Amino acid sequence: MDRLDQSKFRSPERITVTERTYEQYLQKLSIPENSLKNRGVVVDIGAGFANFVEEVNKKFGDTGTRAYAVDPVYAFLGGDFKKFEKTVEDAGLLLDFTFGRIDDTGIQVQELEEFRQKQQELYYDFQGEVARSGDYLVGSHQDLPFRNKSVDLVVGNNSIIRFNDQAIIVKALGEIVRVLKQGGEARICPPYIRWD
Repeated sequence: MDRLDQSKFRSPERITVTERTYEQYLQKLSIPENSLKNRGVVVDIGAGFANFVEEVNKKFGDTGTRAYAVDPVYAFLGGDFKKFEKTVEDAGLLLDFTFGRIDDTGIQVQELEEFRQKQQELYYDFQGEVARSGDYLVGSHQDLPFRNKSVDLVVGNNSIIRFNDQAIIVKALGEIVRVLKQGGEARICPPYIRWD
């Protein structure tokens, strides 16, 4: 697995979200599932351990759709979960477990220790998936590993606009524009930017 070039991943808020489901992507990004058929190249920026890419390729891979996940955390896969957590921490990243603990209404749905156990299981399953496919790329939303105008759809589910650092968001949006084909589309959640 490639090592992450820390100079290309700059933020005092280095947060990595670790789990979102395919269904959450469809809902939060208002993606009609049918629209993923014959979609071309789909890129999930800041994918973490989400299963969106795996499901898109499973359901639509034979229709002309190929999905890729990009995340700096993939550089740290390998070994046991505690080592992974330590490596992520040493890199200045923070594993954000809140998505497993709080639903959209703010109601707590799981205790942290139960969620940590689930995360460990997910980590080992995910590590195997990454090893089997070439669909998970080490990278950052600030330096996407794709050629200019080579991507049909970019998705970012709670991975781009979460930063308060204006320069990071501007760089990420510039990278999205750079890689999108003419007529390409970006779907980003949350769909608003706010700087205080």
